[in-house]
Amino acid sequence: MNYEFPNITHIDDVKHLVENFDSDFFLKEKENFDVIDYQVAFGDTFPPINTNDDAIKREFRGLIFDKEGNLIRRPYHKFFNVNERDETKNIDLSHAHTILEKLDGSMICFFLIDDESYWGTKLASEEFHQDVKKFVKESEIDYDAFCRKLYKKGYNPIFEWISPNNRIVVKYKEPQLIVTAIRHIVTGAYMPYETVKGICEDHGIPCVKAYEGNQKNMEDLIKHTSLLEQEEGYVIVFADGHRVKIKGEWYCHLHKVKSYFDYEKDIAKLCLMGDCDDILSMVDEDDRIKLENYEHDLSMILKKYVQDTLFSVCCVKYKDMTRKEFSLSRSHLPPVIRACVFNNWDRLESVTSMQIHEGMLSSFLNASSYSHNKWADFKKKNYFTGLEW
Repeated sequence: MNYEFPNITHIDDVKHLVENFDSDFFLKEKENFDVIDYQVAFGDTFPPINTNDDAIKREFRGLIFDKEGNLIRRPYHKFFNVNERDETKNIDLSHAHTILEKLDGSMICFFLIDDESYWGTKLASEEFHQDVKKFVKESEIDYDAFCRKLYKKGYNPIFEWISPNNRIVVKYKEPQLIVTAIRHIVTGAYMPYETVKGICEDHGIPCVKAYEGNQKNMEDLIKHTSLLEQEEGYVIVFADGHRVKIKGEWYCHLHKVKSYFDYEKDIAKLCLMGDCDDILSMVDEDDRIKLENYEHDLSMILKKYVQDTLFSVCCVKYKDMTRKEFSLSRSHLPPVIRACVFNNWDRLESVTSMQIHEGMLSSFLNASSYSHNKWADFKKKNYFTGLEW
């Protein structure tokens, strides 16, 4: 877990990890900027840190570049739950750390584009931007001046947007925009919490609260957190900026974490949505291994079917096939692959691997959203051999 955050200044520093057709990451082009994010967080999407590229991958959670390729926004790196991975086990609380309240809202990371303020979620949702922009405009707190001052010094202020209209699990009475971190855009270094708190106090900006308890070890903190109600949990932040999260049982139960194990279709949907992290940190070792193996097998099937679809597209273009010729010559293919080719037939010359991946993922998700029998039937018709829960 303790590695140096990679320096990033330009899209050329990272694009080699996005360009592969089987990459778990994608570049989403918007009108004035581009966003890099991950498709689905499978078990091998964010591997243990052995190389600089491994460290860069953990930054692919909403990196934003302007149209000249310059990095203009760097939100949180990917971090995990306590006990979710080997690297987050046996956390030593004797090292300098701060325990922060984990707010249950949406991450908002400020950046400027053509000198216009943008309040962006991970994928820079326009809907959220407009909601927060309206809140900032009507607030007596000068959020914009605060953010611009930091931004001009090379830092991204990171907030949590909580609101009765944006409820995840915890119910909040009024909308709030609360600073949770300040991060250097190029180096990825996080300001120490006490520094962040002081800057916020100087500008009258709400800041995430630190936990004042005196738990001396991880076991005590886990026990304390498990009893929380009406709160999500905590984020443990170490002096080097690395962090882990820990959630209360009340919160996780409302997310129906453990109930997912009852039906394979729910496990499949959880894996496809990239939401396994909550479960992995809550279950025993046997169930964790079982879930990780299922997640891996399903991800391999998805990747293979995307590759097979791309190969079929190439065959159609190379042989100049008609729809009928393709249907007759490829009748042996799984129906979901043939359907994906037909769904993209009118744009076969320009279709991208990301579009194929999105289409295939959508088909898998649709199948997992219905009854257990329909998911089983989908597996059988599409030859999902070896995928068992």
